[in-house]
Order: sequence, then structure tokens, then C-alpha cells
Amino acid sequence: ARFLEENERVAKPEKVMIFPPYPKDYAMSYGDNFFSILVLQHMLSELSANYDGTNGEYERINLGGVYDDETLSAVTDFQNRHGLDATGAVDKITWNRIVTEYNILFEDIQQ
Repeated sequence: ARFLEENERVAKPEKVMIFPPYPKDYAMSYGDNFFSILVLQHMLSELSANYDGTNGEYERINLGGVYDDETLSAVTDFQNRHGLDATGAVDKITWNRIVTEYNILFEDIQQ
């Protein structure tokens, strides 16, 4: 147990890559259920845990791999806060912005 605690404390998160290779104009949306949704939920959850709170808090979301109501709300909130079209769907532009914010967050933490 001590090894796991220490590993969790010092393990560096991996950077997340650009939008998965889906067909042009594809967007992840409500009801989708696949691994990329779990990655999306993880990034949004990590961002919510580390958000500075100056403009309110992001809502924490469950990591279930299904694009559910909580995921839709978190995505729409993220889009609104970052000046993106608040469609609630994750297209390439939204994904890449979430990835950028997530990667910046962990670069800051590691320094």
C-alpha cells in the first residue's frame, strides 16, 4: 500500500493528444459510450479539481465513459468559459482546447 501511495504522489500524468482520428466534422455527443469519453471526463474532472475558482467552480463529473447529463453540463460550461460555441458537443476545436488546458495544468504542477 505504501508503494502505491508514493507512486501516486510522484507519478507524472501523461499528456493527452489531439482529437482522435474520427471522420471529418465528427463530434462526441450525448449518449456516446467509448474510451475517448472516459478520457474527456477525466480531463474535465482534473480541471475542475484544480480550477482557481475566480469565476465559480467547474462541476465534478463521474468517470463512467458515457456522455451523460453531467458530461454535457461540464462540456457546455467549459465551452462558455473559454469563448467557444456552447453546443455541448465535443468537436475537434473543443477537444483541443480541453487538451491544451489539461496539459498546461500538469505542466504547472510539475514545475
